[in-house]
Amino acid sequence: MVLNIKRTMFPDSKQFDDSLDTTEEQARILYMQAPISNTTVLVTSTIFFLILTARIESSLIGYWVFFLSITALYRLFLWFRRSKAPESKSPRQWMNHYIFGSTLVGISWSLIYPLIYIANDLIVSIALFMLAFGIIGASVAILAVSMRAFIVYTYPQAFMLGVTLLMFQNSSFNWLTLALCIYVLMITLFTRNTNQSVLKSIRLQFQNQGLIRKLNNEIDQREEQIKERTLQLQDKNSALTNEVNERKQAESFLAQQKRILELISQGSASLPQILEEIVVVIESQTDNLRGSILLLKGNTLHIGAAPNMPDDYNALIDGLEIGPTVGSCGTAVFTQQRVVVEDIQQDSRWVSYRHLGASYNFSACWSDPIVDSSGEVLGAFALYYPNVTAPTPKEIQLVESLSQIASLAIERNITETRLRQSAAVFQSTIEGVVITDGENTILDVNKAFEEITGYSREEVVGHTPRMLQSGRHDKNFYQQMWRSIEENRQWRGEVWNRRKDGVIFPEWLNISCIYDNNDKPVNFVGVFSDITSIKRSEEELDHMAHHDPLTDLPNRLLFNSQLDQAIKHAKRNQSVFALLFIDLDRFKNINDSLGHKAGDELLQQLAIRIQEKVRLDDTVARISGDEFVVLLENIGSAENTAVTVEKIMSVFNKSFVLDRHEIRITASIGISLYPTNGNTIISLMRNADAAMYRAKNEGRNTYQFFTQEMTSNAFERVMIENALRMALNRNEFHLVYQPQFAIEDRKLIGVEALIRWQHPDLGNISPAKFIPLAEENGLIHDIGAWVMKTACLQGAKWLENNFDFGHIAVNVARPQLQHNDFIDKVRAILDETKLAADRLELEVTEGFIMHNTTHAIQQLEAMRVLGVKIAIDDFGTGYSSMSYLKLLPIQKLKIDQSFIRDIPFDTNDMAISEAVIALSKALGLQVIAEGVETEKQVKFLQQKGCQEVQGYLFCKPISAQELAIKYSNEIA
Repeated sequence: MVLNIKRTMFPDSKQFDDSLDTTEEQARILYMQAPISNTTVLVTSTIFFLILTARIESSLIGYWVFFLSITALYRLFLWFRRSKAPESKSPRQWMNHYIFGSTLVGISWSLIYPLIYIANDLIVSIALFMLAFGIIGASVAILAVSMRAFIVYTYPQAFMLGVTLLMFQNSSFNWLTLALCIYVLMITLFTRNTNQSVLKSIRLQFQNQGLIRKLNNEIDQREEQIKERTLQLQDKNSALTNEVNERKQAESFLAQQKRILELISQGSASLPQILEEIVVVIESQTDNLRGSILLLKGNTLHIGAAPNMPDDYNALIDGLEIGPTVGSCGTAVFTQQRVVVEDIQQDSRWVSYRHLGASYNFSACWSDPIVDSSGEVLGAFALYYPNVTAPTPKEIQLVESLSQIASLAIERNITETRLRQSAAVFQSTIEGVVITDGENTILDVNKAFEEITGYSREEVVGHTPRMLQSGRHDKNFYQQMWRSIEENRQWRGEVWNRRKDGVIFPEWLNISCIYDNNDKPVNFVGVFSDITSIKRSEEELDHMAHHDPLTDLPNRLLFNSQLDQAIKHAKRNQSVFALLFIDLDRFKNINDSLGHKAGDELLQQLAIRIQEKVRLDDTVARISGDEFVVLLENIGSAENTAVTVEKIMSVFNKSFVLDRHEIRITASIGISLYPTNGNTIISLMRNADAAMYRAKNEGRNTYQFFTQEMTSNAFERVMIENALRMALNRNEFHLVYQPQFAIEDRKLIGVEALIRWQHPDLGNISPAKFIPLAEENGLIHDIGAWVMKTACLQGAKWLENNFDFGHIAVNVARPQLQHNDFIDKVRAILDETKLAADRLELEVTEGFIMHNTTHAIQQLEAMRVLGVKIAIDDFGTGYSSMSYLKLLPIQKLKIDQSFIRDIPFDTNDMAISEAVIALSKALGLQVIAEGVETEKQVKFLQQKGCQEVQGYLFCKPISAQELAIKYSNEIA
């Protein structure tokens, strides 16, 4: 704060510094005299104390001496402190302390002078006067350095001495007082002059010292300048030498760069040669450094140039996969940043490659990635040192400059390669290519263009693509095309053009626009391919997607679409149309007996016949295996529909010739009318299907119109199917058993297990209703297994109760037999129930055996080996092949009840039954007739040689308990 005040009072810093130096010197001179002057004060005061006490009896003398001693000691204390720690206070503070001490001493001396008046003694007065004038005189020499110190020291004494003299009230003393004043004044003037001389001397001293210091500083500065100039001259000489060397090196480097750039621009050297030149330049411009250039291909690095690197080392590095810890080069390319490894043996990125560094005397390595103009990494420089070090800024700058040249060479090579590839593609591509200028004038075309259009290159160059227009597209089409090109810079789509021979063809065209730096179109490139075959394939695929491949009739997808259109048309015109659902009767027998090829041929012939019986506007479709549908639009009424249906039914009056076999077949047809029987696709199809099932139930080979009753039956079918899925878990099934007898003595020889279903809401449901459903939805496997296991358990229980029932027959459905694990299931059931295999007889359908004869023989043979008996159920209803029948490992044929029912009234049934019995005898098989209800039937069968019978005449199906009670005493 004091320093700030002083700087404000003395804005000239030099003046301020001189003031501080003068005050410091004044304080030094004053304090330097302090020990002598204050010691003199102590001695003098002591002497006067002794003199005065001898002549004056007053206690004031003691107080005076004490006070004077204290002030003298105080000033000695200040001197001691300053001598020990002069920096503890500023020069002015030390001066102020000294002036304060001088004031105290002056006051102390002044207190002695009143004793002149008190003593009234001439000797004392003379002594005191001598003391006063001595002290005042001595102060000139001691205090002339500071006028303030002089004044505060002498003036109190002069004042007190003058006051004392005036107290005598004597004229002579008055003159003495005046003399005192004059004396003090003269002393003051003398002191002032002395003070100015001293101050001037002090200032001059400081000025001289400043000049000396300045001269010394200037001398030192001159010496420093001389030294610095000498060093500069030495550095300049060295720099000139280095500059000359660097300039020569730079000129050499520029010449080498120029040569490399000429090689690149002229294309007179390959890329490896150019890269090798770059590496040679780097090695020639540096000391103890070897380098290589690696090129990036995919994720691996390959040697681009390494003229002075060991060949075996290059072989190890070639193909190096980049990564975050793959040495210097692999890491640099991966991170796209410079990687400096000063010590290969200590760097973690070289952990897997340290042995290479040691083997080839590489101690340090750094790598700089080479990037193209778009920032993509092309490769990297690899620089190796024999000692642990880091690259210099010059080396980094050198590689950075050559990196741009390397990038240029690599990019040019890539561009040239792509141009060659593009030229090859341009000429070899199977797609036509046409290049035009900004005015749409053709500049060039490729070979494929000539082959597709028929025009040669010479015929089209200079013309516009308008010469290919077919006339199929209007002006608006081309306007939209060019608008898309202007907005999106490309267009793609289908165009119909005309070949040179006048043939119009479809092509898929892609037009791209090429712009210059001013965003102005300079070229148009059209790439097109002839899609005639594709269009043809699309038509064929569309036809295949909407037509049945076997009959070429519309399939379900296309028929649903046409039916939907018919509904809309009929709704709009308030007309009526009919939907016919045709299902062939017993078509599976054709496939099973004659094979699928014959079945397919029958369907093809039938499709032709049905089409011949309907109008051209009507639609015939095949929607599944043997199901056809017919759409009769604008039919008018049910009566008109019936007429057409009769025509369709007539096609079945004539037999079908299939592979030299003459086959007759019938069909069941269901009919639904729009809008009476439905107004949606689903409802019309569902109701026609329901009507078809009713035709089946009516004996087949007929047709039925849909009624509400059919809807109820359809709902019943759905309910049964849903309930069937839960029947096993709810234990709703049970078995009944129908006895089988020997025809001669009518004794029990076996039983047939028959399944029954007691539904809690629907009541007893006939097997004829739920067995076909179970076969359709796959539940027949679980139901069949339950039937077999339950029957075998019952048989084992009867035997345990000593009831010999003979054998127990179980019906097996086709889906069960088609499973390869069926034999394993039968064996497991027999093992579990402990029933002997010869007690079990399986009844299989004739259709299964004829459907897959080889597989059927294998299955039946396996069951025969197991010991199970085999019977063919419903024999005569299918199309058995006698050649296969003799090969089957079966024991029994079962005559279907449809042939027994009308005996002896139907001669055909009698003839068929007699033939079956005769066939069984010839093949050594047992034969059993089912559905026997009259004695006349028994008599006929017995006469013809039938061995076994079953039917209501003997016993209806009954429970296991009833059967055991009724026949426990009969043994076959």
